[in-house]
This record gives sequence, C-alpha cells and structure tokens, in this order.
Amino acid sequence: MQATHRQPDSERLRRERLALLGIVALEALWLLALSRWLTVFEDEANIVFTSSMPPLEVAHAFLRGEGLHEHPPLWDLLLHGWITLTGGGDAWLRLPSIALACASIVFVAETAGRLWGRRLPAALIAVAWPTGALYSVPAHWMPLTMCLVAASTWAYVRVLQSERMRDMALFTVFAVALVFTNYLGLFLLAALALHLLSTRPPKRLLAMAAAAAFVVLVSVLPLAFTFARVTENGLHLRGPVGALIATGYYAYVLLVSESVAPWQWPAVFVAIGVALLLFEVARTRTLWPAFGAFASMFAVSVTLGVVGARRAGIFGPWLVLLLSGLVVQARSRPRVAAGLALIFGTGWLGLALARWPASFRYHEPWRQVAAQVLDEARPGDLVVVGHPSFYYYAHVHGGWPGWPGADPAWPSEHDGVVFAAQNRATVLAPMHQRITLVRTVVHPPWAEATRDLDALLARSYRKTGDQAFVHDRAAAFKTKLLAHPQPEWRIRIERYERR
Repeated sequence: MQATHRQPDSERLRRERLALLGIVALEALWLLALSRWLTVFEDEANIVFTSSMPPLEVAHAFLRGEGLHEHPPLWDLLLHGWITLTGGGDAWLRLPSIALACASIVFVAETAGRLWGRRLPAALIAVAWPTGALYSVPAHWMPLTMCLVAASTWAYVRVLQSERMRDMALFTVFAVALVFTNYLGLFLLAALALHLLSTRPPKRLLAMAAAAAFVVLVSVLPLAFTFARVTENGLHLRGPVGALIATGYYAYVLLVSESVAPWQWPAVFVAIGVALLLFEVARTRTLWPAFGAFASMFAVSVTLGVVGARRAGIFGPWLVLLLSGLVVQARSRPRVAAGLALIFGTGWLGLALARWPASFRYHEPWRQVAAQVLDEARPGDLVVVGHPSFYYYAHVHGGWPGWPGADPAWPSEHDGVVFAAQNRATVLAPMHQRITLVRTVVHPPWAEATRDLDALLARSYRKTGDQAFVHDRAAAFKTKLLAHPQPEWRIRIERYERR
C-alpha cells in the first residue's frame, strides 16, 4: 500500500465531505432501525453483565492477570460509564456502538481519500457491507475495535505523508487505545511497522516510530499477565487442511456475513462475485502487494486460531480500503461493482429473509422467549436457563432491578421464581414441584451437568409442555464440523411437573 499525496481542488473536496456526512447520517438512521430488529446475542449480553462491575474491580482483575474475558477492559469501562449515565435502558444500549461505526466510516473514507484520491467509494462500500452492519450494532467491543483500527490507519497514513510529530502522537494515542480494546491490535500494529520499514523511511521518521512503539509496549505492560493467559488459552494452531478450510470460511464470513451459509445455494452468487473481483485484482498490478499482504495476514491469524467469525471484523476497515482502491483503479469498474453487488446483495438478502444462516445468533427470539417464560412462571417454580440473552431480556421485560444482565452461573430469585443454569439445577430441582427448562446449544463445560439434569427429569418428573423455536436444517452437518452437538431446534421451552 503506497501512500501517495494528492491535493484535490477545494471545491471537490468540500462536495465530497458534504456527501460523506450525508452518507454517514443515513447510515446512522439505518443502524438505529436495524438495532431494533437484531437480538442482543450471547457475547453482547455477557459484556453488558461484566460492565456492571465497579471500574476498580475490573482494573484489578486485569492487573492480577485474571481478566474477565478474551479482550482487554477499555470497552467494558466505557460501557459501564454509558449505562450508568443512561440508566441502562434498552433503547440507549447500542447508541455508542452506532456512533463508533459512523466514525469508522469517516476515518476509512478520509484514509481512502489520501491513498486513492476518492472518499465516497470507501464510504459507500462501508455502508453496503453487510458484515459491517452486523458488527456495528451490538454493544460489543467490535465497533470500538473497528473504529480504532480505522483511526490508527488514518493517522499512520498522515504520518507517512507529513512526517510530523503531532501526527505520530495522534497515531500513538489511537494505537494504545486499540491494544486496550483488542489484543489482536498488536498484530495489526506490527503489520503497519513492517510496512513502514518496507518504505525505507528517513531516520527522523524511524526514530518517531520507535518512540511510538516504545510507548505502546510500555502502556500495555499492566495487561501482560492477562495477555499471556489469553494467548495460552486462545492459540490453537490448525493443521494445513483445517487452516485452509477455516481461512476460506472466515474470509467468506468477512465478506458476506453469517446471514447466508456457504453451503446454501445463494452462496453461488457470492462465488460469481468473488470471481469477478479476483479477475480485476489480477489485472490491477498496483494493488497486488496490498491484497497479498492482507490475505497473508488474515490466513496467518486464522491458522493461529486467533480469528473466528466473531473477531474477523477487526480486518474490516482494511478490507473496505482495499475494495475502494480496486473500485478507483480497476480497468473495469462495472465489473467490480457487479461483483460487490452480488456479494453484498447475497448477505443482505440472507439477513432480510433469515432462511439460510450459518449462525442464528442475530435472529434467535430471546425477547419473546424471556417474555413468555416470565409470564407463565408462578411463585415456587424453577426456571433452568443458562443463556445470557435470556437474562438480559428478563431484565427488560420483567423490570428486574439492577443492571440489565445477570450471571447465569448463580441462582437468582425474582417474584418467588428461582432462575438457575444447568450446572446448579440438579441441586435445586428436588425443592420444586414445577420446572421450566429453556434448552439451547449445550457447550462442552455444561455437557455433564445437562446429562445429569436430563436423567433427574426423566426419573422424577413428567413433561407437560414442549415448544420449539428456530429450526436449524443444517444441525447434523454442523455437528460433524464442530466440537459439540448442534440441536435441530435452537431453543426449546420444556415444562415439567413432579410425578
């Protein structure tokens, strides 16, 4: 990626930026509308819960090397402040994520203007990219991560063009924030460092870059023990065949989203679109180094096991930059436009119809399930459910006091009804005449507890009701691919009474 300084005339620049602001405003409205339709999924609900912890307790957890989850604490602390300020209302929860997503578009468009001389193609691609919308809405660390990747890249290109100390200082601030949001940010910053070295920079710029790297590394030392633990638990080196399959799948997810599974027939349109894009990339020699470096980085991160479907979005700003460069420099822009339309259109079609998803997390009706279970529960009942999304919506629907979330690992009682996850249910079940079991995907740590609960229910209780939600026609296929069984129905409400 060669940073070439361009000076468009001021009138065209003014028109471009006005159009950019209009695009961003429309995108904000669209994401607000989309937010009302997308479920608060498992990871999002977990993060909302961990953000309920006092900030000092969060900081101490990371300083002790324990951490709370797989990412650093910056987003949790910011979300804590936001929910404290707004009271944790459902309508307010995702506004910071949407604002960060819009800021990402501005940073990417401004970077594209410096690299390719055009801002609007990058903005339009960012808006049309279906995966970007799904990553941008949740109250999750990904919107902040993508914004900081975009901001760091924008500041880095400014540094290449100006060699000014203030631009390097700006880059350093964004880089530190990125690493405090996502450990994988170190990997991306290392890639920028390699790119800088490949440009054979002057000594002054090299010295500034070394100082920035020193500041970044020193600033993240408090997270060193937690980073080491996460790395030890998170790195899973894949074999050649597994790495090839995983890289292809996650690249597909990055382009299209999980709204259309690659084994479903609409993926044919994606294959045609990718072929059109690759044909134009092959004819655009100036972009070969950038596309090659991007593909290599992505493949390495997938092979190491640090990138999956929920983390691939960290590469999103760079993907949008590359695609906008292809639009500007390709010999046949209509061919590129057709390829992008086929790829992105398939993703949006899948999202709208919800008929062919690889993952159901954005569509699972946890709001409906929580409302129904709470309405039907009576004092003295035991409700067995371990899914964090249920507890989030139980707060919203049931008006539970406190933070909008709950730790499903521990029992809680509301209006005389006891709520507990499977790992506590076998102890609590004998004390209750009626049990409602909300069954969903069983993750390996809870497999034994779930088997024990099923044995207890079969022995001492009779089933009085069974209601299923979200049929997964690919469940058998997924079970062969994944480490744990995938249910044919994503959610079931089963009701039991003592014999």
